[in-house]
Amino acid sequence: MDYVIDPLIGRPETDVVQALVRLRTSESHMMRRRQAMQGLGESDGAALRLIVERHDEEPVTPTDIATHLGLTTSAVTSLVDRLGRAGLIETTPHPTDRRRKVIAPTADALAADALDTHVQELVDELSTRSRLLIVGFLDRVAAAVEREAR
Repeated sequence: MDYVIDPLIGRPETDVVQALVRLRTSESHMMRRRQAMQGLGESDGAALRLIVERHDEEPVTPTDIATHLGLTTSAVTSLVDRLGRAGLIETTPHPTDRRRKVIAPTADALAADALDTHVQELVDELSTRSRLLIVGFLDRVAAAVEREAR
């Protein structure tokens, strides 16, 4: 679906906001479809995103997931079991506390999908200036979303 911004109709800032709404809606639909295909729920998907996003930074523990999602430890235990059965995570003993577990994404969870490839093709079409403007804008939007999440 192509969208053309007509400078004579509406306000350009409204067009940007509406484009972001369309993006968020499309992403939400895609995530729900993918989760349903894998037999996962929304909390499972949110936990997996946390695990994938943090995998290079610091180990994720069940307690981290419980805190991040506001779930009980028993709910997180079930969630971790589902993600493990789906082949999306692996659990290992914590390196310094053998009573705890560390959760890491599997190669399947980290694998680039067709969407990543398509988005990269779209980015490759942009000029350096456009990329810088878009990155700056999206970083500010992400910061606003983070503020709202607190």
